[in-house]
Amino acid sequence: MRKTKLYLALASLMLATPAHSYETITVGNFEAQLLAPGESAYAIGAQTSEGAYTEVGDRRIITGTEAWTEGHRDAISRSLQALEQSFAMGSPKRKMQIAFALKKGKEANLGDSLGTLIYDQYLTKIISTGELLLRDNSPTDKILGSVDDTINIYTSTPLHYGPDAPGHDQYDFQSTVTHEILHAMGIMNGNDTDGSYPNGITRWDSLLEDGKGGHPTPENSPSMTTTGKLGTVFWTGAAAKATYGGPVPIQTFADGYKEGSSLGHPGPAGELMTYQSDYLEFPRAPNKLLLDMFRDMGWKINEAYYNSFGPTYYSNNSRISNTNNFETSHSYTYGMYVNGNYNLIEQSGNLKTTKEYSNTLHIYGDKNIIRVSGKQSAEANYSHALYAFGRYNQIFIEREGALAARGDGSVGILLFGADNTIFHSGTIKARDGATAIRIDNPFAHQAQGGHVLNASLHIQTGSEIVGNIINSASGMADMTFGSNYASDGISSSPDPDFNFSYNDEIRGNWHHTITAGKLNLGASAIIEGNMVNYGTLAGNGTIIGDVDSAGIIAPGNSIGKLTINGNLSQTSSSDLQIEFGDGGYDQLVVSGTAHLDGALSLIPIGYLAPGTHQFINAGALAGNFATVNNFSSSILQTSAASLNPSNFTLTRRSYASVSESQQQSLASAFDRARPTASGDMADTLNLMDLMDLTDIRQAADDFSPYFYNSVTTAILENIRTRSTFLQNKIRGDEADRQSPLWFSGYGGTTQYDKTITSNDFKTKYAGFMLGFDRQFASGFQLGAAGAFTDFSLKEKATTSKARGSVYDGYLYGSWSPQANDAFYLQSTLGIGLTDSKTNRNIPFLDRTATSDHDAIHYSAFLGGGYKQQIGNWSLEPRAGFEYINLDEDGCTEYGAGAASLAVNSKDSDALVSSLGVEISHTFDLNNGLLVPSFRADWFHNFSAEGEDTIATLQSGETFSVDGRTASENALELALGLRVLVSDKLHAYLEYQYTFADHQNGAHLLSTGLSYYF
Repeated sequence: MRKTKLYLALASLMLATPAHSYETITVGNFEAQLLAPGESAYAIGAQTSEGAYTEVGDRRIITGTEAWTEGHRDAISRSLQALEQSFAMGSPKRKMQIAFALKKGKEANLGDSLGTLIYDQYLTKIISTGELLLRDNSPTDKILGSVDDTINIYTSTPLHYGPDAPGHDQYDFQSTVTHEILHAMGIMNGNDTDGSYPNGITRWDSLLEDGKGGHPTPENSPSMTTTGKLGTVFWTGAAAKATYGGPVPIQTFADGYKEGSSLGHPGPAGELMTYQSDYLEFPRAPNKLLLDMFRDMGWKINEAYYNSFGPTYYSNNSRISNTNNFETSHSYTYGMYVNGNYNLIEQSGNLKTTKEYSNTLHIYGDKNIIRVSGKQSAEANYSHALYAFGRYNQIFIEREGALAARGDGSVGILLFGADNTIFHSGTIKARDGATAIRIDNPFAHQAQGGHVLNASLHIQTGSEIVGNIINSASGMADMTFGSNYASDGISSSPDPDFNFSYNDEIRGNWHHTITAGKLNLGASAIIEGNMVNYGTLAGNGTIIGDVDSAGIIAPGNSIGKLTINGNLSQTSSSDLQIEFGDGGYDQLVVSGTAHLDGALSLIPIGYLAPGTHQFINAGALAGNFATVNNFSSSILQTSAASLNPSNFTLTRRSYASVSESQQQSLASAFDRARPTASGDMADTLNLMDLMDLTDIRQAADDFSPYFYNSVTTAILENIRTRSTFLQNKIRGDEADRQSPLWFSGYGGTTQYDKTITSNDFKTKYAGFMLGFDRQFASGFQLGAAGAFTDFSLKEKATTSKARGSVYDGYLYGSWSPQANDAFYLQSTLGIGLTDSKTNRNIPFLDRTATSDHDAIHYSAFLGGGYKQQIGNWSLEPRAGFEYINLDEDGCTEYGAGAASLAVNSKDSDALVSSLGVEISHTFDLNNGLLVPSFRADWFHNFSAEGEDTIATLQSGETFSVDGRTASENALELALGLRVLVSDKLHAYLEYQYTFADHQNGAHLLSTGLSYYF
């Protein structure tokens, strides 16, 4: 109880102040004198008359009996700082002197205060020396050695001295100090118990009015009602009325007058100058309403401080909505304040406090509904994003709501009271020494039917909480996870989609219930209190209490250990899920007895060496699992017994043992990599470990670089096709041309069959060839040509594809007499560069590996034939040999994680023989010639077997796959049409179809235009 007693006395003379050895604390215009044990100070009552003072009555003497601590000193210093910032006092000629005595005193009394008072000669007015000094700038100096204020602080009541919020069952020392000093600064009254004012009235008294319209008057007869329930007496100051919304009730008591307390305290609960504070209340500085009361008493207020208070409401049964943003600039302020009961409070604005000892949203009262969908940030030490005190309040942190607290002693939600409930779906982030949520119950000693009043915290979907959650009360509080509450805060349903991760500490007396969904504990999580689980309890944290589980217990986040410092009891519907892999396995540690029932499920997530592994470590085991869900795949098999199991056995097959012959090299590379695989390679192999035989073989095929076999085959075939195209062009030239320049275009598609080391694929290409040659009279022809080809390749099964460009250069020569029935010879030499980009798809991972694939090739051809003319018909048998060398650069894939390979360079050769015949007929059209033709050529490849493709995994293991076997035999059939418009201008069109091994058909369409100069 905070008590004040107005001490009135007759005047005396002013004497010099005796010497003291007390310790002093000076802040601005205030000087605190800390009396040592045995040291005294006093305040007096003095009547003034014609400039003289006369002391009347007993002096108020206080004497220290206990020593001061650093905690006392710090709290008093903070109190003086708060007062210094509240008022605009100027520069008084001396400091207000406040003497403090620390003593044991009466239990339930926090302290009392009595200042030195000046009473005028007509007994009409009373004023304290503190008022004269700091408000009126009229220093009285020390009267008879008195101080301006004497304050007793009683240590028999549990006091809290720190800058943070008080602990359980503690009163706040700093609040008490500030409260008592403010009494000496003017909140005091001169009435007797009957409502008379025989010795005058104070400024405070002058603004009082009772419900009957009575006002204090300086006379011996009663002029005020002093006894009655709250609402009997009011404060009528204009500034305070504007802030409060009407006259401010003053504390009265229905059962009688309490000396030193009645009429000397504002009535609204939760205020600094309230008559009696409950445990845990700690308003430590004047707020907006109290500053207005002092303004009404003539004080000058620090307007910058005053304007740093946000919206202020004193209301009951109202809807209070704030959509505005507000940021404070001083300590001991708030962003928004509501004092009252039965209110609906909606806060959707952005509120921020930037200085210490401030509350972003401050609520005091009972049965309020508070909905937060805005942002609330407490950015300095010992500040709180949401402070609420009262009973039966409901606090909804909506999904859009975000609370932040930063600094030592700060709290995201500081909830004091009984039967309050938090419904949390938003975000609370506490950092730099702050706490996320703290609850306490100052009414815990007020049992109702033996039930200790409590609080509830419901963690719902959307919640993110960073920071500790603390119940500092002795009574139990409830916490639920995964219940979806309606807007009325009463009806609820289990939320199977709930998923909440937490990595801090929940301390105090809690009872936890996982209703549905998943609670995932981080390695640093410590949860105090018994728990009932109907959903999923997972993670690496520690639960200090007993756990009853009818749901899933899944130790670890991936692989980890869940510790229960207590007993575990599983029901028949429970499931203990043990994952193994990544070199370890989940473990459940129970300090007490593990009562087993329900199911045990063994789940692979990575590599674990074969052997026997213990997954339960309990003080004792009881019961057994009704069902054991062992795991089996083509690679892994587990076994565990159902009777009192604490171990499981793992066996493991190699990848090579389940792979096909063409996959052995890759499978062996996987086996070498598996024990130490990490990152994405480990994840990929983890996936393969779970596959059945068909899927794991398909995955090996997907992983293999077969696509590069397809690319090699396509490039080789395309080189030969362009070379053959040039050979046919040379054979078709007329013999009587001189210095011809010619141009030809071509395009085609080829379908290739699937082989054991290459999927079926299709190529498309188009390009042109430009040449210049010279014919000699002897029948010789020499020339050079260049070609550009754009090509693409696409696999049917995997949709892997390649696209690129080829640049060729040729030298060619022939000997072809003009006479009929003549032999001819021809030869070509070629060189070319291929610049392509490949995209190799890996279907089982749904990834694409990209690479830049370059190559250089060489070709040489030598052949001949016999051209026989029979009238307008021509018959031409021929034969030849061609050698092709393809040198492909190595490449490194990217974009597919562990499936990206480093592919070695590769050198491929082809030696191809050809044997064929061409038949044509010439039609004379008077203004030109038309020559249709048909040809058939058979090719045999003496080196059809492809070179192996060698690649390296990202983990460093090298492997190879057999190359694709090229077409060993091929038959080309072609229909052509040549048009000789003049001696200089020729045009042609040819369609070619190829039958070949490992091909579904190759189509080539070529067209050209030749102009001879």
